Amino acid sequence: MGHVWVDVKLSNPKTGSEVEARALIDMGATYTVIPAEVARRLGLESLGYVDVRTAGGVERLWESEARVRMFDRERTSPVLVSERTDLPLIGVVTLEILRLRVDPTTGKAEELPLFLYVSSI
Repeated sequence: MGHVWVDVKLSNPKTGSEVEARALIDMGATYTVIPAEVARRLGLESLGYVDVRTAGGVERLWESEARVRMFDRERTSPVLVSERTDLPLIGVVTLEILRLRVDPTTGKAEELPLFLYVSSI
């Protein structure tokens, strides 16, 4: 499905400090990854560490939470923090929390339709 560039606002859910950035939506990434420098500027707290498999091998990243704003939608999302990246990478979990998806035919982010299934047992 590829990659889509978007403008994003990241903020600390506790303090409100924020950073605006150009980010890459990667439909192959599960979680959002932000640069360690951005996490430090926001004052994000570490919630622990997790080993993540990447194309370059296993990397140990710290977990946190950040407010993510894209396309007039804003929610708190889990994020991973990396010393090895210099740009935010938006993963599928954050997209679903924001109720967004990437249309594979246009390559653009759009609203994710919600479905409700009620079973009569």
